[in-house]
Amino acid sequence: MRSNEGSLLALGAIALFVIIVLLIGSVFLCAAITHIPKIGNYVDSHPAYYEMDNSGLIQRDYYYNGSLAGFDTIELDVHNMNGNVIVKEGDADEYEIEVHAKGTEKDFANKYVEFVESGAAGTKTLKVAVKDHRWDDGRNFDRFYSDIIITLPKNKHYGDMQLNTVNGNVDVCDLSGDHLLMTAVNGKLTSSFNADNSELVNVNGNIYVTTSKTTGKITATTVNGNINMNVPENSEFKIEAHSASPVDKISVSVPVKTSKNNGFTFIGETENYNGNGIVMNFNLVNGNIEIDSI
Repeated sequence: MRSNEGSLLALGAIALFVIIVLLIGSVFLCAAITHIPKIGNYVDSHPAYYEMDNSGLIQRDYYYNGSLAGFDTIELDVHNMNGNVIVKEGDADEYEIEVHAKGTEKDFANKYVEFVESGAAGTKTLKVAVKDHRWDDGRNFDRFYSDIIITLPKNKHYGDMQLNTVNGNVDVCDLSGDHLLMTAVNGKLTSSFNADNSELVNVNGNIYVTTSKTTGKITATTVNGNINMNVPENSEFKIEAHSASPVDKISVSVPVKTSKNNGFTFIGETENYNGNGIVMNFNLVNGNIEIDSI
């Protein structure tokens, strides 16, 4: 019985990741160039490629900035290939976007950055993507890599945040909003974003989530990685976790009533949970789960 349940969960997890990868590739087609980037020199090494031969490589920086004054809600859509996506907190009503890229002349003949800024009905939308003329699915990396660093003010409400990369990490700071989607392939996801609905999907990497909200939904899915969740102290929550292979460890630092725990499925909730707290849905192929209070 356990073998059949594990096989079904494995097939489901594989199907989910195929869908996510196809989604990431298709969204790469959606942007259009509206700003001319500033070209400069960026000499800092990339942590994922510290052993690579840097001879013959050149560095280019792309900078975009503007004001968010007059807009109550901000939306962000980011797609990177072979590099990190970092969202950090800034001041006032300004935003800054930096794309630090490194590659050969041939790489830069094929790779390009697209940036779109649009605003309507009190909502400002920012979109940035690193793309390839030959492919839009991120498969032709060559020796190219890029980091995208975005600075946003904390005093704004963030409606829809989509942060995606392949072969890199995604890290978002302590902002607040409606919906967060983070995806990575071969990297880690780290979120301090306080969303009503958070979705984190990873292939070959860990997921770290910290929230200050005491309500909402958090869904985390990973293949070959751990899930670490930090929730406010004394918050009420329900957790449902599924694994395609027996979970080595599910660690919860607060008392939880467990209704099912057979190695492949774990279902539990805090003593006073009444449906109005945090709902956590975790899916694993190989890895552990840890839930702590902060």
